[in-house]
Amino acid sequence: MQREKDYLKKKIDKLAVVLAELLAKVTKTDVAFTKEEFAAEFDKVLNEESNLTIAMVLEMKAEVFLQVLRDEYEFNPNQLHILADLLYQYSLNFEENGENLNSKIVALYESCIDEGIALSLDKYKLIDFLKNKM
Repeated sequence: MQREKDYLKKKIDKLAVVLAELLAKVTKTDVAFTKEEFAAEFDKVLNEESNLTIAMVLEMKAEVFLQVLRDEYEFNPNQLHILADLLYQYSLNFEENGENLNSKIVALYESCIDEGIALSLDKYKLIDFLKNKM
């Protein structure tokens, strides 16, 4: 049983690394993805590493979103933080999903704060901005 948990932890930690790399590619202007490439790559990474898709994320109810990620997909606080960053980037590229994602992004960031993860002042401003748009 312990071996299985260690394996799952390694897989989940790998997700954090892959998502961080994807975020780095998205934010660098010289290697930025097009909208379609970003959506496809984002969906591919989520699916490969956690069996999630962006469609599943969008369909989850905001009230249970965080709990599902923690319980069913065993995301740790660092992975939740990276996922929040990626979902924010996704919402910028796909505005029609923005309002659906705002509450989820805020929940992810606030969860990180509760877990003691240090966020930049810009992230706190982003949280306030997203709360005002909800």
